[in-house]
Amino acid sequence: MSDMKCPFCQQELDQSNPQSIECRNDSCKKTYFMYGSAELWQELIRTKKQLGIVTKALEEIWSACDHTDDTWTGSVVKHTIEQITALEQKD
Repeated sequence: MSDMKCPFCQQELDQSNPQSIECRNDSCKKTYFMYGSAELWQELIRTKKQLGIVTKALEEIWSACDHTDDTWTGSVVKHTIEQITALEQKD
């Protein structure tokens, strides 16, 4: 647990208060005033990693699709990538 890093800026998290762990990087605007337990941060880190893996896999599937063919798989993959991208841009 001592090597926990912010899932956004990759800086070490301040764990001096185990009930109020935080990212102290002033340049990390995604975690501004974000405090939480080790369990919360671990889950956030794990979920962000999972999302990255899924997004990469979807992009690889999309790249392998015949973009001239409007297949169900291709359209679902493209729509899912668009939804993830839109959510990321809201930040």
